[in-house]
Amino acid sequence: MMSLFSKEKSLSLVNEDSKDKKLDDKKTTVTVVVPIHKLMSNRLGGFKTKGGFSNSLRKPVKTKLAWSATISSSANTILNSAISIDLLQSSEFASWSALYDLVKCVGGTIFWSVDSTGGTPTDTFAILTYDPDDPSSYNATKDAMIAAQNTGPMRVAISSSTSLTSPQPVDKRGMWTFRWKCPPMPQKISDNSSSSLSNNTGMWTSTNIGSVIKYGYIKPVVEAAGTSVVTSLHYFILVDVEFKSRT
Repeated sequence: MMSLFSKEKSLSLVNEDSKDKKLDDKKTTVTVVVPIHKLMSNRLGGFKTKGGFSNSLRKPVKTKLAWSATISSSANTILNSAISIDLLQSSEFASWSALYDLVKCVGGTIFWSVDSTGGTPTDTFAILTYDPDDPSSYNATKDAMIAAQNTGPMRVAISSSTSLTSPQPVDKRGMWTFRWKCPPMPQKISDNSSSSLSNNTGMWTSTNIGSVIKYGYIKPVVEAAGTSVVTSLHYFILVDVEFKSRT
């Protein structure tokens, strides 16, 4: 009986099938669908877009703001105060607010020194703290030590401002430094309300919010330095801030 398929015939059929498959592969057309927003992104200089707006416009811009001031005690009394981290104290804030409508402070550094007028000053103790919310001042150095962010108590030699001929040898700049960080979240109290409605710590804030844009308080304490002595604290604040647009 003759077989239906010979060995040669089987091989021939396999070879023909392979040729047809190769020809079909060559004729295959590949269609790539490119979303319209990606095509438009090339026209925007390569920026990635979402919702029709460039993400680069919403990316925060990091910079620094600075200001300075002096505060003083009464004669023979403790110098204790709460210095507001108010961004509007910077003369450059207006220029940035003309370009961006949101701002956030993430931390900063205060450079400070002390001197005195009147009487005979004596060595005393001092400390600086950062509080993200509470504006009340401390009544003594030991009380301020409970703050999570503080310089630690230090013994300071308060020279008379009339006899001060060179910077006090307290560090390489002639001033003490204290660095602090703002909490990343808004500060709350137990009833779930903000404990200070004018405080913006942990939040993005509108640059036209009003007369103050506070991000916590620096609280210095310098103990009384002698009879009739008025103690002065000179400080320069440098804050790390971010600006961005809503859209």
